[in-house]
Amino acid sequence: MSEQQDQERVFETSADEFKFKVEGLKDGYRVTFNMDEETVGKQRRAFAAFIQFAKLSEKAGWRLPWPIRLLLAFWAKYKKVE
Repeated sequence: MSEQQDQERVFETSADEFKFKVEGLKDGYRVTFNMDEETVGKQRRAFAAFIQFAKLSEKAGWRLPWPIRLLLAFWAKYKKVE
């Protein structure tokens, strides 16, 4: 079966440079985010700096809020695909 036949519903919206698309498939959902590469690069660097700060804070013994601890647990398992 082709991808078009598997697709049941589609929702698309955009704001400025950001595009968001949700496709309802027969066996699940596909979520797609699109943004210009320069903006994504800046946000990745800022997020990486935050993660590094949180890791160092946790290592120093500071008690971090649970959402940040959850984020660090996820980030420890996250692997970059090249």
